[in-house]
Amino acid sequence: ADVTLQLTVEPAPPSVGFARLDVVLLDSAGAPLDGATPVIVRGDMAHAGMRPVLATAIAQGDGRYRADFEWTMAGDWIVTVEATLPDGRVKAAVFDYTVGN
Repeated sequence: ADVTLQLTVEPAPPSVGFARLDVVLLDSAGAPLDGATPVIVRGDMAHAGMRPVLATAIAQGDGRYRADFEWTMAGDWIVTVEATLPDGRVKAAVFDYTVGN
């Protein structure tokens, strides 16, 4: 609860193809949290049988981390972001998206 992880996707709403995912990490006071490494993004289709899409988000400063990502199919996706914080703890969050054609 002391670290907040936010995720935004461009373009929004998401559609099949390439996207930019921006992760924001904030400490308990709401200040940007830099120094997390790695910050891994994993996208899984909500149904079985599809390979996950993996990406590593690169630090942009001010608690922001950016990943290039590809939505490989339309449908419901579960995106998990896992960040290893500077103190070694791991913060993870799960986000649901519906991807259009």
